Amino acid sequence: MTEQMATANGIEVCTEAFGEPEDIPVLLIMGTGASMLLWEDEFCQRLAGAGRHVIRFDNRDTGRTTHFDFETVPYSLLDMAADAAGVLDAHGLASAHVVGASTGGMIAQLLALDHRERVRTVTTIMSTPDPSSMTMIPDESSTFEPLPGPTEAVIADIMATMAIDFADRDSVIDARTAHFGLLAGSAYPFDEAGRHRLFEREFDRAIDFAHTNTQAIAVAMTPPWQSRLASLEVPTLVVHGDEDPLLQYPHGQRIAELIPGASLMTMLGVGHEMPRGVWDDLIARLIEHSQE
Repeated sequence: MTEQMATANGIEVCTEAFGEPEDIPVLLIMGTGASMLLWEDEFCQRLAGAGRHVIRFDNRDTGRTTHFDFETVPYSLLDMAADAAGVLDAHGLASAHVVGASTGGMIAQLLALDHRERVRTVTTIMSTPDPSSMTMIPDESSTFEPLPGPTEAVIADIMATMAIDFADRDSVIDARTAHFGLLAGSAYPFDEAGRHRLFEREFDRAIDFAHTNTQAIAVAMTPPWQSRLASLEVPTLVVHGDEDPLLQYPHGQRIAELIPGASLMTMLGVGHEMPRGVWDDLIARLIEHSQE
């Protein structure tokens, strides 16, 4: 596995592939402020070992991918979906099974809606069909019942994080570790030391870690798509923890309700996370969902 830079949708994107190019392709899309390292090496290797050609990549404004001055070059999740399609182009792939976590799951939905021919199946993990509850900017045009927002503890932690000096490596890594601990559920112990090491790697390879905040603005700038999901004819697996304090469990239920034929996999006692304790079941479902 070797990182490589590729031109995708007119920007430079850092990607990494696992497994054999002739195997079944799986594209992994990570969430807001997170680099591709959050798709952990072992997780990717296990998928590749099951006959999948796994591709992970840094979204724009994370890791080693192009960073933007948002005031002069604003963008939304629609642009990030086009980036994902560009990653497939860069790897010579007409289509792939697309797996998105958190905001990555939102991007996966938009990729399927706007670039249907590029998507074989969709899997959303701890995601939502309506980011307005996360941004706390109501969608006044929506006819859907509002979904619950983050818990008060999570909101307070997010607000506190905004005051961090992103040039202070230790402060950023400590705050990020604490935040992910707050997002964890009760079923599995939070691997604080492991997360801390991962965030050290993430910080050290980033062009400018402060840019990760930009993606939250991009989420808020994305036109709502909840009403479009009923027309989405793509096999969909929805994976969600029933203790998610950021995008609470009804968000996953709503995706499964709106997309025709979608299946819901509930991770009991799991928060906004993919703890190692669920990997066996999760990887098995991903393999089952990506057969050709």
